[in-house]
Amino acid sequence: MKAKTKLTKRAATKKGATTKKAVAKKVGTKKAATTRRAGAKKAGAKKAVASRAPAKRVSVTAKVSPLKGMPVTDWVKAKTSGWQTEAIVVLLEVAAKAAPKATVSIKWGQPVIEHRGPIAWVKAAKAHVAIGFWRGRELTGGGRLEGSGERMAHLKVSSPEAIDAKWIGALVQEAASLNERLGDPSKPAR
Repeated sequence: MKAKTKLTKRAATKKGATTKKAVAKKVGTKKAATTRRAGAKKAGAKKAVASRAPAKRVSVTAKVSPLKGMPVTDWVKAKTSGWQTEAIVVLLEVAAKAAPKATVSIKWGQPVIEHRGPIAWVKAAKAHVAIGFWRGRELTGGGRLEGSGERMAHLKVSSPEAIDAKWIGALVQEAASLNERLGDPSKPAR
């Protein structure tokens, strides 16, 4: 009987060892197979992306600012405070005197001065108020304007006292006359 027990233990140990090896092999095989499949999936995914048909274009409605149509005085009260309120009021008054035919309305979330298309916009930032001109690069007196765009340029004002009303008025007048002569700067040229 002792022999049988030893044999059984040996067999069990051998069987257990074999099972562990088999399990280790299977895990290794599964890992390798999983890795190979993942590589195939990645390659397949790249092919699928490359062969995917272009997405159909869904009809898009024009984006309209929720502020559009808001009275300018309400916008100034709601969106500005302190010296910025005063600076924006002064800039809009200068524009109104320089281009009496121009209108001011809220477009693109900010006051926009228009005469046969947009002339300028006014916007409050944290440390300054900016007035920008659609035709800023075309303006002869626009040498002090900032901006790296092809057409637009702006001026940053850090206090109401820093506003050069005469110079800004001249820029608004010139921009209005350019709009009369050349048309709306926000429309593509034909």
